[in-house]
Formats: sequence, C-alpha cells, structure tokens
Amino acid sequence: MRPVSPRAGRLLLLAILTAAAAARVVSLLDLRAHDPLFPTRETYSDGRYYHEWAVALAQGKEFPPEPSGRPHWMPPLYPWVLSLLYRIAGPHALSLVLLQHALGIAGLLLLHRLARRVFEERAALLAVALGAFFLPPAFLEGKPMAETLAAFLALAGLSCLPGSRPRATAGGFLLGLASCARPQLLPALPAVALALAKGPTRPAVLPFLAGAVLAPGATLVRNFAVSGQPVLVSANGGVNFHLGNHPGVRGTFRAPGPQWGSILEQRETALREASRALGREVGEREASAFFYRRGLGWIASHPAEATVAFAAKASCLLSNEETEIVYSPTAERELAASLHLFFVPFAALLGLATTGLFASARDPAMRRVLLSFLAAGAALQVAFFPYSRFRVLLLPALLPFAGAGCLVLLEAVRSRRRLGPCAAGIAAAALSFLAPAAASGPLRANAFVDIGNAWREEGNLREAERAYGRSLEIHPTARARLTLAELLEGTGRIAQAEAQLRLATEGSALGQEALYRLGVLYLSSQDPAFRRPEESRRIFEDLLREDPANFEARCGLGTCLLARGELERARVEFERAASLSPDRPEAWNGLASALEGLGRLPEARAARARAAKPPPARR
Repeated sequence: MRPVSPRAGRLLLLAILTAAAAARVVSLLDLRAHDPLFPTRETYSDGRYYHEWAVALAQGKEFPPEPSGRPHWMPPLYPWVLSLLYRIAGPHALSLVLLQHALGIAGLLLLHRLARRVFEERAALLAVALGAFFLPPAFLEGKPMAETLAAFLALAGLSCLPGSRPRATAGGFLLGLASCARPQLLPALPAVALALAKGPTRPAVLPFLAGAVLAPGATLVRNFAVSGQPVLVSANGGVNFHLGNHPGVRGTFRAPGPQWGSILEQRETALREASRALGREVGEREASAFFYRRGLGWIASHPAEATVAFAAKASCLLSNEETEIVYSPTAERELAASLHLFFVPFAALLGLATTGLFASARDPAMRRVLLSFLAAGAALQVAFFPYSRFRVLLLPALLPFAGAGCLVLLEAVRSRRRLGPCAAGIAAAALSFLAPAAASGPLRANAFVDIGNAWREEGNLREAERAYGRSLEIHPTARARLTLAELLEGTGRIAQAEAQLRLATEGSALGQEALYRLGVLYLSSQDPAFRRPEESRRIFEDLLREDPANFEARCGLGTCLLARGELERARVEFERAASLSPDRPEAWNGLASALEGLGRLPEARAARARAAKPPPARR
C-alpha cells in the first residue's frame, strides 16, 4: 500500500474531524430535544454531584457533600475546571457540553499525533476515524462526567512522551493531572515509568515521575492540611473497591444495600457503616482503609467465588455490550436515533487492536508505553469494576493499535499473507461479541427507571410510564415496579399500583420496601375502597418481627395505632422509632401527635421542637 502524502493526510484528517463534529452537533440537538437526562434539562447521580459542586465553587458557596474542612470524597479536578467555565459563561450545562465536544475533537487531533508517532500516517488516520465514531466517548462528551477531561489530558500526556526531559516532565504532569479527574489512571503512572525505564528512554523516567507527582501530591497536601488525613486525590477508593468485591458481585459493581443508592450521601453512609463496625467514630481515610480490608477479606476467605467474580468483570470489560449505571449509551440511543451515527462497536476496536499488536512500530519505546498504560488500566478495572465510561480511559492506548490493526488486516486481504494476526483479531472480536456482560441488561433497565424519573420531574407522566414499562420489558426489577406503582397511585390507578407492589415483594432485595409501601397504601389510600387498616397493621407488625430496627415500619405501626385511637401504644412505637433514628423528624412528629391526644402538651411541644431541629453536622 502506498503511503499517504502530507497534503492528502491533512485533507483526510480534516474530513474525518468535520464528519465527527457534524455527528456531534446532530446528536446534541437530538438529545436536547428527546432525552430528559440531557444536562440542560436534568442532571443525575455523579453528573449532578459534579455540576452542583462546580456551581458552588463558582459562587463561593459550600457544597454539603464536599465540606471545606474534610478531604475530597470525589476527585476534584473536573468540578474545579467546570467552576472556571461557570465563572466565565454562567452555570449553564450547555456550556460544559460544548466545551467537552471541543475537547473531544481536540483529543482526536492528539490521537492522530500519538498514533502517527508510534506507527504511521495511515494507521493514525484510521485510529482517528474509529475513535470519531465510537459511541461512548461522543456520548459522554454530552454529560457532566469527568471521563472526557481525563481522556484528553491522558492523550496530551502520552503525546509528550518520551522526548526530552522537559517533554517527559510535561507528559508526567499531564498524566498526573488526569488522575486527579479520574483516579483510575493513578496505576498508569508507575506503569508508564516502568515502560520508560528500559533502553534509551531511561533518562526520561525521573523527569516523568517528577511531573507525575505534582498534581496528586498537591491534592494530598490539601487534604492533609484541611483535615489531618493523608488522602491521595479522593477518599472513595475503598468504598468502590468494596462495591466491586463482595458476595453477589457479577460483572460490575453491585450495591450491598439500598443505603448506597445516592452518591450525594455516599460519604456519610461510608463513615456511618465503618464507625458502626469499628465501634468508634472514624474519618474518611480510616473508613476507606476499612472498606479496602473488607473487600480483600472477602477475596481471601472466598477465593473460588472471588475468581468467578473477577472472570465476570473481565468478561464485562471485554464484552461488546456497553454496561453503564449513571448514563447508559445503549438506553439513551433508544431515545435519540442520531446516536446510531456512532456505529463503531467495541468488538471491532478490540479485534483490530489485537491484530495491531503484531504491527511494526516506528517507535518501539512508545509502543511499550501504550501497552503498559493499557495493561494497568485494564487490570484496575478487573480489580474494582468495569463500566463503559471507564473503558473510555483505555482508548488513548487502544485506538493507535486498532488503527495499526486495520492496516495489517488490509494488507493481509490484499496479499493473502500474515493471516495469523488477523485470525487473532477475529478471535478477539468474536470473544467480545460472545462474552457475557451479566449486568448489562439490569443496568439498562435501571437506566430507563432514571429516564422515567426525569420525565416525571418534567411533568411528562406519559413518557415516564412508557420508560418504566420499557424497563420492565428489558429486565423486571423491584425498583421499576416501585416507581411505576408510585406513578400509578398518583394518577388514581390504585388497583394497578397494588398489583405492581405485590409483584415487587416477591423474591427481591427491595421486598421489604415494597411491603412497607403496600402497608402505606392500605393505610392512607386516596381511594376508600382500598383502605384496609387491619391489613396495613399486620404488614407493619410482620416487618418488625423480621427486623425490629425497621424505622419506617415502626412509624407506620405508630400511625396505624394513632388512627385507631390507641394513643399510649402509638406513643411507645414513636418513641422506639425516635430512638432508632433520632435525627429524623417523622418519629418526633408522630410522637407529638400521640402526646397531644394524651393531653401531655408540654412534652408534645418539646417533640415538635425536636422534629424541627436540623440534624447535627458531622465533624
């Protein structure tokens, strides 16, 4: 095959970038019109966390989940960058989408430069074309998530290597900076240093490391200065490790209980769980260490189960299916048909990259660096858990090999030689297509619940109900049934709501919540035909026999007794509930009502005052 002339290469690169930009503009408009999770309409989970943190920084206010006197729980670089943007353009989510699409296009330019250095111009152009039309990076550019910034900085850092000592320092600094946006890149720093330590690139190792420690070191100093806790970048690593390594994990992360459902409350949940287990108050660093020990303890005590879990996570990492919990590209592609413009499947990238491992490299040292970067990132995802957005962090190293693999494949087709590398690539692509991603169906179903919730926030109940129904079509879950039941009850379809709640009670981790909701429906339904106070009371009593510390059931039983006029027994139940969760006002308000009925007015006023008292801040 003839080499590409410089002029032709520039024109082809411009054509690819223009097509990539046009596809992004079309998808932006489509998502803005049809996707309730588009940032200008709704932010969700991690995206909401980053957006609201950045808004608070831009306005000089406190963001409660990230108190100023405590170490960072989530990585800080992305909200810091967003806060600068919001100071300039105002706290408008559309500005971050436009910025990230610009970073995505600029990242393709960096990818071209990197792949051309390692292989050649044709491989670089093919790598850019593959990256331009692979859905996850383009999709995430439209969300308030840190992966776009982290991948861009990683590409910039790798593009500087190995080079002169100043270039090596710059490369290390940029990769270290990327790890402050996504700490999953921290293992890449020693991996790249080890790759540079071999052969003529050895003089670049110390300058690289000197640059690499600057940004993570600055966050370590900041965290220690404000809290006395030496936390590197962010403190949620132990929790994430535990969520990916405990009984029942299959393919990706699995929350061991509903208390882990909100990222905005994850810090306090982790501190509370660790403090309860250790019998004393602990800080973020000690809590993180506790959860690391818990995850490692499970691996050591259940090696066979852990091996199966690691194999499932590796399968999920390699699978062609896109597995995601926060924003699902496959789910939202059903809302915005323009996302089909991004047609390159992950299986093709994996197969071509495998073929590209056999390609000749112009720069063997950089080839070694990319392989080390890729191996470190993949190993970390198997150790913790993989997601589509985390695979985006592997693309700076994966795509150059994929571009080179295209050339090997084309040459093999033309000359009918070098069929071995092509066979390896085909096998890898087939493995990707066939590899099960156990969590992909449930997570896609979960994404439609989030989409339905966002439609409800907009007041579009018809689309919300359709989204919940789609969730149940994909994978029936108690969460979808509970949210659908809430919508049905709110629109007066009580019989249908009751049916969904009864289905949700069957063999589900949320069975107790569904049973409680059924008890509430029978206690206070807006349709008198469905009020069954004795059935409601029986449900709450059954829940309390199973778990005497069930706060909600204790309050529910107290409310039943209050309605029956059994004021003294209601008082006892509300007092027990208040002792279980002293900072929750429901129990205190119920207690006040019971005391008022008993004529104990001073005590009732004290209970009302206690209900209005804000919960104490954790130090």
